[in-house]
Amino acid sequence: MAAAARRKLVLLSVLLSFFIGGAKAACSSGCNLALASYYVWDQSTLTFISEVMNTSIQTILDYNHQISNPDSLQAYTRILVPFSRCDCINELEQLPCPQHSK
Repeated sequence: MAAAARRKLVLLSVLLSFFIGGAKAACSSGCNLALASYYVWDQSTLTFISEVMNTSIQTILDYNHQISNPDSLQAYTRILVPFSRCDCINELEQLPCPQHSK
């Protein structure tokens, strides 16, 4: 009985090591566009948001027709900010999008 319990414990330890030790945070593969729901801070500008989210001001404006002046945003409102799932936002190293075969 002790040998069977020991085998189960070893098996459980091996399985846990795969789940705990093998996990690594990284950007998901694929280059699909995603939309972030961004709540504007007081005195925030599209210049700041575009730098943080690694996208252009024009791209943000394309998804937010309600913005009339990119230098003056209404605080505490929600805007959509598109970004590529391949890019890690403001990471030291960004992952390139893999080439997809068609």
